[in-house]
Amino acid sequence: MPEIAEEDILTVTYYDNYELIPQGYEFVSNSTINQEHLPDNLSQYTKGQITATKTKVLSNQEDIWLWSVIYYDKYLRVIQTITDNHLEGYDRISNNYNFVGDLLETKQGLCLIMNKKLLFMRNLRMIV
Repeated sequence: MPEIAEEDILTVTYYDNYELIPQGYEFVSNSTINQEHLPDNLSQYTKGQITATKTKVLSNQEDIWLWSVIYYDKYLRVIQTITDNHLEGYDRISNNYNFVGDLLETKQGLCLIMNKKLLFMRNLRMIV
């Protein structure tokens, strides 16, 4: 099998837990998420699940990676994703389910940051 140089890696996928996730991608509980469905430990039920990915931005500048982190409830339904965007901000999407697993509500938060200053933050709410 040929050696792969580090600069040739374009996507990295993380499984099982959140130990290697950098700061700033923490789970944030909000009114959209059904608190009864949350596990005591967010890594308690994630064995075998994708917990994050990072994707390299192809440019002539320094290495830039966009992260996407996925949080699950105790039934392995996606309750929150935090995803970097190309504008140096992030999107946070939170989901709420009923007791049978139907999606009831999705809330999307968009945050734009430029030169380490918050430019814009907006919350969108969608009732399914």
